[in-house]
Amino acid sequence: MNDSRLPKVRAPGAEARLPWAMLLTISVVTFLVNGSAVALAPFLLDVSRDLGVTLGVAANLIALMSISWGVVSVTAGAASDRIGRGPVLVAPSSR
Repeated sequence: MNDSRLPKVRAPGAEARLPWAMLLTISVVTFLVNGSAVALAPFLLDVSRDLGVTLGVAANLIALMSISWGVVSVTAGAASDRIGRGPVLVAPSSR
């Protein structure tokens, strides 16, 4: 029997579940990304002591790390859209 003539049946509410799943996933990822930067705050004294710098310099280094992460992620995303994920993921590890 030809299946293309049969009506397509979807589970009730299947369309309504997808946006909630995407919203939950985006929320969790955003929380984890922001939490990684905030999690460094308790270690500022140790970082400044280990590096031999003032607390302000250590805080600026962590801020610089977060800014550079944001710039690299946007740049890597654009490169991934243009040339594909594979080359972008492999490029940093190839010598």
